[in-house]
Amino acid sequence: MLKITGLKFIVLVLVVFSFADSSSAQTRVKFARGQSSATLRGTLAADETREFAFKVRFGQKLSVRMIPADDDIAVEVSNYNGHVFWVENGFGKVVIDENGDYYVVIKNSGRKAIKYSLTVTVR
Repeated sequence: MLKITGLKFIVLVLVVFSFADSSSAQTRVKFARGQSSATLRGTLAADETREFAFKVRFGQKLSVRMIPADDDIAVEVSNYNGHVFWVENGFGKVVIDENGDYYVVIKNSGRKAIKYSLTVTVR
């Protein structure tokens, strides 16, 4: 018979809940061979956050376009060091100063689900 002590039970519960939280999910973006952009479509539930990660190189230009450019959707771009580049009105551009992962985070702070189209371009 399996015996679980109090501390082990608490750790188990925390692990289960950390995997069960679907309010934030990360997706690795891979550009199709020969393509410099990718369009991601989906639906953000109320109070849901999604994170998209992709690799970029020094000197490349990154642009992000979010449709709809809704007041309830916040969009931010950040690098692997946590430096944040804000996106305003659903559009933003960043010149990459280091190789590595960059992230686009979108959050729906509204009370209803919103369909979105996010285009990420790296040239």
